[in-house]
Amino acid sequence: MDVAKLLDELEVVIEEGWSIPLAKRTLVEHGTCVYLIDLLRTALPEDLAEAQLIKQNEDKILTDARAQAEEIVQLARRQADLILGESQLMEMAKLRSRAIVQQGEQQVAKIVQRAQNYADEVYLKLERDLNFLLAEVKDMVAREKHALAEAERDFQARDWRRGTRLPVGRRNDVPR
Repeated sequence: MDVAKLLDELEVVIEEGWSIPLAKRTLVEHGTCVYLIDLLRTALPEDLAEAQLIKQNEDKILTDARAQAEEIVQLARRQADLILGESQLMEMAKLRSRAIVQQGEQQVAKIVQRAQNYADEVYLKLERDLNFLLAEVKDMVAREKHALAEAERDFQARDWRRGTRLPVGRRNDVPR
């Protein structure tokens, strides 16, 4: 039987004993107390032997417990290093991706600026070419007007010499 239970039963027997008035003494059942004490004596050697065995193996048990604790600590450190390494890799990957995106945005901005500059240059060249062509066309129209005016004066001068003068703009009405 368990020593703790036997001690509990002995305590109950003592508590249930008869108190002697005006004295700090209690009467208990002798037979029950002796019986419980005998059971305690038989149970104690087992518990004492077990306690001595634990005491003898205390160093081994502590050494084993410390070794297990150290293994657990080492495993935890390896896992923490692994997690930290993964975390650092993730952080490095995020930084690298940000740098790549930023570099891409800068390249896009440069390309857009170059395209804008090229479009501006093409527009200015086209505007210059059109202004030049417009000037040439105006000059050509002016020369043609001048040539036409001279031709008309020459024509009128020839008609004048012949004695007939045709009004300008009514030549088609002249009988032949």
